[in-house]
Amino acid sequence: MRWCYTFTDIKSGSRRYVGTAESGEQGRQANRLNERRVNNHPDESNPAIFVEVLMAAVKPRKSQVTRSRLLEAAREVFREKGYHETRVVDIIERAGCGHGTFYDYFKSKDDVIMALLSELIAELDRLSESAWVLMERMAFDDYEAVRIILRGISDIFDRHADLHNVYIEAAIESRRFGEIFNDYHRRFSEILERKILDMKRSGKCEGLDARIASELLVTLVGFAVYGRQAGFISGTVEEVTENLGLLVFRALNY
Repeated sequence: MRWCYTFTDIKSGSRRYVGTAESGEQGRQANRLNERRVNNHPDESNPAIFVEVLMAAVKPRKSQVTRSRLLEAAREVFREKGYHETRVVDIIERAGCGHGTFYDYFKSKDDVIMALLSELIAELDRLSESAWVLMERMAFDDYEAVRIILRGISDIFDRHADLHNVYIEAAIESRRFGEIFNDYHRRFSEILERKILDMKRSGKCEGLDARIASELLVTLVGFAVYGRQAGFISGTVEEVTENLGLLVFRALNY
C-alpha cells in the first residue's frame, strides 16, 4: 500500500486534503515531499503537489511490475529452452519490452537466473546454517531422522522444480554458477564429513574415507532429487525418499 495524501487546497498555512494513508517507504517519502511543498507554498493552491505525490508513489510500483514481467518471461523461456539455448533477446521478445528496459534491471541472463533462484539460494543458506546443529543432534543409527532430513532436502528442491534442470545446466556451463554449486556442495560435504568422522570413532562406517564418502553422499542426494523430477528415476517422492534413506542408513551403519 501507499501513503497518498492528495492536497486539494493550501491557504494561509491551513491544509485540506483527501488521502488514503497506506504503508510503505515510498508512501512516507511521498508524504515528506508534500510536507516540504506545503511549507514552501503556504499561501497558494498548488495542484502540482498531487501530481508529484502520485508519480512518486506509482513509479516504483510500475518498475516492480516491469521487473516481474521480465522474470516471468525469463522463467518461461528457460523452462522451454534450457540455460544454454536461452538468449537475452528471447526474454525481451517474450516480455514484449525493449533492450534498454531489460538492461535497466539485469546485466545478463545470469543475473536473471540469480533473481529467479534467489529464494532457493536463501533456503539452502538457511539449511546449511542450521545443518551443523541438526547433525550434532541427529544419530545416523536412527533411520527416521535420516528419512526426515532427506525429505526436507527434497521438499526444498520440489518447490523450485521447474528451474532445477536450468540450475544444473548453468552450474556446468557457467563459471559463476559452477562456483555457487561447488560452494554448496563443499558446505554440505564438510558437515556430513564431520558426522562420519564421529561415527568412525564409535566403530561405525568401517573402511570409509570420510571426505570421499561425504562428497559422494551429497552428490547422490542432489542428483536423486533431480532424477526423480526429470523422470529417469521412477517412484513417488515418498518412495524415492524411503529407498534413498535406506541406502544412506545402511551404508553408514555397516
